[in-house]
Parts: sequence; C-alpha cells; structure tokens
Amino acid sequence: MKVPNWKTSLAKIKVPGDARVWAIAGACLILLVIAAMVVRAFGSRTVSQDGNMPAPGTMRLVLVERVEEKARKEAGQNLLPGGDFEDWWAGAPAPQGVMPPDPGASKLERGNGLAQVWQRPEAPDAIGARMRLEAGKLSPGTYELEALASGSTGGAVALGIWGQSDNGTLAPIDDDFITILPGAGQAKRYSRQFTLEQAGTVVVSPHAIFGMLPDSRVVWHAVRLSRVGGRG
Repeated sequence: MKVPNWKTSLAKIKVPGDARVWAIAGACLILLVIAAMVVRAFGSRTVSQDGNMPAPGTMRLVLVERVEEKARKEAGQNLLPGGDFEDWWAGAPAPQGVMPPDPGASKLERGNGLAQVWQRPEAPDAIGARMRLEAGKLSPGTYELEALASGSTGGAVALGIWGQSDNGTLAPIDDDFITILPGAGQAKRYSRQFTLEQAGTVVVSPHAIFGMLPDSRVVWHAVRLSRVGGRG
C-alpha cells in the first residue's frame, strides 16, 4: 500500500498562497496544544504518585517562619520581668518589675546594672524584707536560674528561689541556690538548674549571709530565669 505524501497532497489543493500558510500554521498550533495537554497530564500523575508534594494548583503558601530564630528567641526569654534592670523611672525605689528591699537592711543604687548595698545580714526565713523578682504561673518542668554579677565585697551573698502558693504563702525551694563569694569586681556568670514539680509562682530573692560587713555590696547586671526542659 502506497503511503500518500502529505506535502504532495497539500500542494494539489488549489488555495491561495496565504491560505496555505494559515493551514500549516493551524495544524502546528493544534499539535502544540495536544502536546502541552499530554505533558501536563503526565506531570500531574507523576507528582501524585510520588506523594512528595501536592499536585499543581493544590499547594498554598500560608506562612514563612525561620524556625531557628524562633527557637533562639524562646531560649533567651527571661521569665523574670525586670530581671535585666533596664527600666528604672526617676524617683522609683527600684527598677520596674523589682520589689525593693527594706531600706534598713539594704538599699539599691543605680550603676552599671543594679548595685545592692547591705547594712546588715538578713534572716534566711524573712523574705518579706528582701529585694524580690517574681515569675508567675510557671508550668511544671526544668528551669535554669542565671545571675550575672560583679563579685561582692565584705561577705557572701546568696540568691534563693521560693515557691508561692495560690493563697500567697511563700516556701523556700532552696534559699542558698546560688552563692556569690567575695571577690574582685569582675562580672561572672552563675547558673543552676532546678525542677518545678507543680505549677505556680517562683520568687527569686538575694540576701546577705551572716558575717557580712556593713556597706558590703554586689552589682547585679542581670538575673534570668528560663525554661530548659519539660516535666522533670
């Protein structure tokens, strides 16, 4: 069987030259449309079969967020309002978020941070007269208390943590949780971790240990409390 030559057949058609060009162009256009439909259909089947990503047209971008930056922000969050001692209004007895101590025991002064000067030691079970920072409504888990302080002069200072019940009663978790020994004025970092067994408020409070001399001081550059793990 002789296969007809489509070019010869097309040449026999008595149409004007322009019409012949349009006919060839139309045929090519139809072939291109059919090819595009085949490629699109094949591509859609391939994506859906692989299951690695939605088919074209079904995926929508809702939010772009850099996860590592969010993690760093949460890790560096200070749960103690005022623990950076940055906001101290003129005439206020203490920075915002800090409960000032009884001035008969110690006083707070502005400086490169927050300077605390003691006139006498403080009883370990009398937290009401001390400087305090409070982190409210914490869930059970593991926490880290961190203090950046310049070494005390004239005696040792203890940084304790207390738990506060719903009725306001305070009970020490560890009243000598971090101890800052006398030393040079260079700032040092002190940190320890603890486990909070049940939800509640944590109060952080420094106090002078017995034997401290009058006018002894320590400079608090920051006191931070951060969550480092789930339930212990």
